[in-house]
Amino acid sequence: TVFPFRLSMDLTPCLLARSQVSGILDLTKVHLAEQDIYLLLSNFEKLKKVREIIFGPMHLPWESTPMRRFLGALSTLPSLQTVSRSGVFGSHSSAHAFAGLLSESPSLATISLNMEQVGDAGVASLGAVLIASYTLVELTLDYCYIGDPGATSLAAALAGNTSLRTLNLPWNTIGSSGAKAFAFALYANRSLTRLDLTENAIGLSGLDALATAVLQHPTFTTLVLSPRASDTNLSSLYEEIQTRLRDRAAPMAV
Repeated sequence: TVFPFRLSMDLTPCLLARSQVSGILDLTKVHLAEQDIYLLLSNFEKLKKVREIIFGPMHLPWESTPMRRFLGALSTLPSLQTVSRSGVFGSHSSAHAFAGLLSESPSLATISLNMEQVGDAGVASLGAVLIASYTLVELTLDYCYIGDPGATSLAAALAGNTSLRTLNLPWNTIGSSGAKAFAFALYANRSLTRLDLTENAIGLSGLDALATAVLQHPTFTTLVLSPRASDTNLSSLYEEIQTRLRDRAAPMAV
């Protein structure tokens, strides 16, 4: 097991040097505390070319003054494309923090939260800024405790968004109500190409609504679900959707 370490005056140059070479600031093994944030801020010029930031465990809450300052500084990075956090089972504050970053960043294209307690409240904050975003291309909320209310919030934002291409929501608790909300949103949205709802709780009525929506959508190519083999009606409809999406994507014979 590798335990998170603390930054120091000696370690910070090494971390920054790696980020300058790779374009990735990997903080997964750094248990961020106040002094660590201020060390990073004091060397912020060396982060100007960072494209991706991976957060790990933190002593500080996202709402603390040092973290707010750090996020504010990150939002000015001209090359920042990806932010993520995984496996920490933090609170919905992660979603609030990333939503704030999305609202300010001129370049952020990918947000990924995995095994975080985002919940429906956290998703609502992301949805509130997603609707106006013109940079975000991919959003992943994997195992984030999202149910139908959260799915409905995201769907409402999706209907007005013009940039998002990929929406991954596996291992949540979204049911047919949430699926129907996404189906309704797809009649207005014209950018989404992939929707991953693996290991949710979508029934036949939800999948039927999605089928109609995705098959009329001009850019949609990939719907991912995991229907139980024992549910023959659901499995049959899912296979029909896959066949028709493949047929639509196949080049026409000359």
